[in-house]
Amino acid sequence: MSITNVRLYKKIYILTFILALFSVFSAFSQNQSDKNGGKVFERTIQLEERDPDLVSVLGATVICQPIRTSYGYAAVGEGKQLYGFTSEGNLLWQRSFYGTLKPYLTIGPQDMMYMITKNSYLNMMNSSGLVLWSTKLPFEAIDAPFTGRDGRVFVRGRHNIACFGLDGIMRWNIKTEMQNALIKPQELNDGSYLIFLAKNDNSKTHAQIMSPFGSKLAEEIEFAGTVSDAASCTDGVLLSFTDGACGLCSVKDGSAVSQWTLSAQKSQMTEAAKILTDCQAGLCAFVWGKPATVTYIETATGKIRDSFQTRISNAQTTRFMGHTVQGLAICDSTKGECYTISGSKQWSVKFNPKRKWNFVYATDSGYLCFCLNDWILEAYRTKANLSGTKSSSFSEKKTRNYPYPPCSKTSSTFLGPAIDEKTQKEIRAGLSKGGYGEKEIQWMSLIQSELNHLYSDWTMTARISGEEKPYFRQNIEYTQTVIDIASSVGISFERKKLATLLKKAEDQSMKICLIRACKKQAYDPDGVFLDTMEYLIKNRVQNTDLSTLDEICDAVYEICRYMGRPVFFEKGQAILGYLLYPQYNERTRQKARETLKKIKESKL
Repeated sequence: MSITNVRLYKKIYILTFILALFSVFSAFSQNQSDKNGGKVFERTIQLEERDPDLVSVLGATVICQPIRTSYGYAAVGEGKQLYGFTSEGNLLWQRSFYGTLKPYLTIGPQDMMYMITKNSYLNMMNSSGLVLWSTKLPFEAIDAPFTGRDGRVFVRGRHNIACFGLDGIMRWNIKTEMQNALIKPQELNDGSYLIFLAKNDNSKTHAQIMSPFGSKLAEEIEFAGTVSDAASCTDGVLLSFTDGACGLCSVKDGSAVSQWTLSAQKSQMTEAAKILTDCQAGLCAFVWGKPATVTYIETATGKIRDSFQTRISNAQTTRFMGHTVQGLAICDSTKGECYTISGSKQWSVKFNPKRKWNFVYATDSGYLCFCLNDWILEAYRTKANLSGTKSSSFSEKKTRNYPYPPCSKTSSTFLGPAIDEKTQKEIRAGLSKGGYGEKEIQWMSLIQSELNHLYSDWTMTARISGEEKPYFRQNIEYTQTVIDIASSVGISFERKKLATLLKKAEDQSMKICLIRACKKQAYDPDGVFLDTMEYLIKNRVQNTDLSTLDEICDAVYEICRYMGRPVFFEKGQAILGYLLYPQYNERTRQKARETLKKIKESKL
């Protein structure tokens, strides 16, 4: 080999080595910048160069940020429209109202919706947008309603807070000092609420704790600084302060306590942050700074899990922030990005400056959706779903009862009924008119105690021969009174116990009473009532028992109408369809046909 060839091979080797080193260094640098919000492997998607993947035409311009539901999203339209659509923007249903709507929409348990009109009416709708009840508010609402643990709903004005049951009856309405209109009340770990007040003495925010029964608890709280944002979590209420500090306020032994605090120096947050709690359990995200920085903190301990910087210019001017299965999506008026909890960027999108939009949101299925101001909803694919599965980050609200104190009163043959005639009248009048406030604690404690004893007496199977019957078995009329009162409370009681009683009932009047209780309550999130109606038809009710079959048809309709979801309609249709078989009397078949028609006319 000549000297010239050797030199040539050396040059090629050196050049190849340099290029390889450069490639490795470049990849490393790109990966590092990606983790800190810098350049990503995939190029930024330019929406100006793309057509939307999906387009939907709505009947009006959307005027509120779309709210997540189990089926997708719901939103208020300009004028008198309410929409339900899928995550990709496909319209599922549309409802028109008589009154002009405010942009105040809340999604409660089982996709129940609460909305306020401009003439101050609070409306409750089922999951398909059908209005279940409407009631006049005693003051002007300043923002969207918020729901309690057992399904009750709260509405606030500048100087008031009111509470309504699932039946639309106002339970209480209390006066408060002027409230902070920018920070909504937040639920504490014991079910009470932290109400932020407008006064800010010496740059210190004041707050009041309120029970879900309308009483003010403890003394007024004065925080160490000015609260800029607050959010509920299982451990209490997370707080962000204007100086960059943060903390967790909770209730312990009836008093408000600070579970943990992080100064601005410890949190390294130099200014106010926005708080997100829709990430994985036990974590929250504080988004702050210019450019926007995301700091993940463990809610129970205050330990910082991770922190990274994005390319969103300003945390305080973001147009959308929310967690999807891809990660945290964060958008301003010109671009959007998505990051995992560790800070790895999943996608980056630059918006089309020629398109005018009001709201934007990111979906679990990898779309970025824009609500335009010309009645159009556009969706752009940002990331392919490589797994092929329809995973969801949506966490549906579950109802649970508030803990009521134990009741010492018990019905017995010697003492008589625990709920005497005077108390019955008082409870019935209060439940009908509303405004009973803290009396609910006493009433519900008594009703639940009686229900527990009633259930025990009626499900007891083994008895010694000659032994006296339990009190509630001896007093069927009083038993039915307790059941009727309990079903009128407007907040659901234990459905499984009610269903068990109905399956075991032999007495005809008792059976009718229990079916009517299911009908009156109607709230049936787990389908227990409908399952029980089907069981009765197939196992416990004779084909000739026309009155009971009529009651079942009415109960099925009310449950389907109240719940609104397609799965309830399908189940109800199947139950009523069974009653169309020839072994049933013509009256029963006609009743079933009429009930099916009513369900169809309700547009469920």
